[in-house]
Amino acid sequence: APEADIWFQALYERWEQVCQHAGEDARPFFKLPPEDAESRLRDLAKRFETVCVQTDGPMAIGLIVDRLNELRSLFMADRSDHFSLDDARSAFLHYSQPLLKWPTSLSKTGDHIERVEGQTILERLRNELSSTVVLTGERGAGKSALLARTAEQVIENGWTLFAIKADLLNETTEEEITNSLNLKVPLAQLLAESARQVKTVLIVDQLDAVAEIADRSARRLNLLLNLIHRVAGHDNLHVILSSRPFELRTDARLRTIRDATEIELQMPEWESIAAILTREGHRPDT
Repeated sequence: APEADIWFQALYERWEQVCQHAGEDARPFFKLPPEDAESRLRDLAKRFETVCVQTDGPMAIGLIVDRLNELRSLFMADRSDHFSLDDARSAFLHYSQPLLKWPTSLSKTGDHIERVEGQTILERLRNELSSTVVLTGERGAGKSALLARTAEQVIENGWTLFAIKADLLNETTEEEITNSLNLKVPLAQLLAESARQVKTVLIVDQLDAVAEIADRSARRLNLLLNLIHRVAGHDNLHVILSSRPFELRTDARLRTIRDATEIELQMPEWESIAAILTREGHRPDT
């Protein structure tokens, strides 16, 4: 697979060629000082290299095409003309509502059961430059509730959140998501731009809902995997996923998620359950 330096040389040569033939009507990107253009193109070259290294098989072609389309959009218009962090965060927050509205406490008592795995994820967000985590657990273990609480904590810390409930996903292409957000810039590019300014967190809950065993159409899973591969590893950008362990281990496409830390969601500590039962008038020790 081509290394980042090779990608950069090709991209920079093309940038120079366009600059030489562009007139006064050239897009702002082609009027940048060489050092500014070099910085942007080196960043893009590193992402190209990551795609080639992390992905093999037919999917690699699609991911590289996505990168080239991203590059074309960069050449067609100056990104700063369209990117507003406030607009993007507002659109992200609206799109993230299905996960944010997921119950995080017991419906009868309102008690919230703290999970040690949630604290582990939050510490990674606070202390690491970037990370990719897959939260695993069987159906009903509380994965969605934990990620909903994590999403709340992301917002409480002033970070950017974009959350997807895969089981409720209607879009099958990045363009459709971009249209849903009513923004002009592709989602992966928006997330990368956001991460340049503030810690940014992508959460995808219930990947197993679009795995092969549950969804014969590959389009929704391919959309999500393409997005994950494109943003994972960016500085200041964190990816949090959830899946049942069976699908994670048996679906070949899910196994293309590389360099991810798996965190298995365990049963809550008995002390937490016992305290709730005691408040409700039960005797948990009998």
